[in-house]
Amino acid sequence: MARPARDSNDRDKQKVSRERFGNVRVLVADRDIRTATLVQRVLFSFGFAKIDVTNSGDVALEKLRTEPYDLIVTEWQIQPMTGIDLVRAIRRAKADERLRRDIPIIMLTARGDKETVTAARDAGITEFLVKPFSAATISNRLVQVIDNPRIFVEAGEYSGPCRRRRADPPPGMQERRGKRAGSATISPPNEAIRDRLSVPAAELLTEGTVTRAQDALLAAEGDFLAWAKDDIARLEARLPRARRASLRRGPRKRRCSKPATTSSRRRASSATRWAPRSPACSSTT
Repeated sequence: MARPARDSNDRDKQKVSRERFGNVRVLVADRDIRTATLVQRVLFSFGFAKIDVTNSGDVALEKLRTEPYDLIVTEWQIQPMTGIDLVRAIRRAKADERLRRDIPIIMLTARGDKETVTAARDAGITEFLVKPFSAATISNRLVQVIDNPRIFVEAGEYSGPCRRRRADPPPGMQERRGKRAGSATISPPNEAIRDRLSVPAAELLTEGTVTRAQDALLAAEGDFLAWAKDDIARLEARLPRARRASLRRGPRKRRCSKPATTSSRRRASSATRWAPRSPACSSTT
């Protein structure tokens, strides 16, 4: 009996999420437009409405100079400007350039080793997301970016969010950031998205919302099969006709005799030992 009320409550929460996230502008940069489409679907399910997609780092940088984006999701291996180069260009932009240096950036990549994570962190990313991803992992990164923004630090060659996630120093330690004259410039965290939502993102990205987004992600498996078939067709079109026919027939089977067993070898040896000698081979007296 309580199910209609629960469904109505879920619809109300979904409506609120779309109203809150609907004005947040997101730029997705990925060289594989199919992966970018999956990210876009998840964000749409969360309630985001203004999502632009590009497969070029140069185009992404130009868009950032002309459009007021609030969040960036970029892949590491975009071209010709890589994701790391894009992050550095944003974080080290001059004051007169139309780039928001403190804009939140989520790095998306299939490489999750320590060296990759460290390189991305030192370039100035805000959050790191390893592929394959799920709706839950994207939701977790969004909550960290929106609800827990970090101060912006400029120290030496580094510009970006503070690499130490805790705002307070460890127990028994004193605060060292910016203590030395000229060592670092600290700016307040970018709270633009949080101010626009006026409520924590964790309250909008509920379990039901994440579940619906995951269902949308799983529904895209059929699209992946269609994409894979298209890729195979394009690859076959580039091959010579004889090679295409060979691939369709499959590998040729090698015809070989059945290996002799131990018992069959023993019988053959015994038959040879007791066989009568031919007259041509017998000795004459």
